[in-house]
Amino acid sequence: MVCITSSDFDFNQSERSQKLSKKAGTDLQSACSSRATLEMGSVQAETDGFKLPCNKVLHCHLAKFDDIQEAYEVRNQCFYVS
Repeated sequence: MVCITSSDFDFNQSERSQKLSKKAGTDLQSACSSRATLEMGSVQAETDGFKLPCNKVLHCHLAKFDDIQEAYEVRNQCFYVS
């Protein structure tokens, strides 16, 4: 599963990340709290899925893409990491 979040893993920044965090439980936020900040446009962090129906969660920090090619590159990074 891919979680798009803020650079500091603040799951309150978007409705989707809030829902994902709530479903995963407090362990997901705890696992992310000790990590460094995420760079824009890359997949840099991986955690367990905890209570989610997946083994791993890939965390990335994305801007609003003006160029669809940039979005495809991040998507490909997710595929590569997984």
